[in-house]
Amino acid sequence: MSPPEFIATKPFPAGCTPRIPTSIKNQETQMNEKLLVPAAEAAKMLSMGRSTFWNKVKLKQLPQPVKIAGITRWRVSDLRGFVNVVSS
Repeated sequence: MSPPEFIATKPFPAGCTPRIPTSIKNQETQMNEKLLVPAAEAAKMLSMGRSTFWNKVKLKQLPQPVKIAGITRWRVSDLRGFVNVVSS
């Protein structure tokens, strides 16, 4: 079975790499970023221990979690927003 005509069948010459448009690179980066993180990762993002993190969540000093199918996660956007508010 031969490959379709639109697929390059020869490798690129040495030192020549295909250019990927910036918009595609940005989309790939955005797709690879996590939207939700578990408590341990959220605590690490905020440079605090897990017990301190949970205590601050309980006292509503940190963003509240989202529960999906019994799994507790934090929105990365909420954590970043919290850091931006606190640091400004």
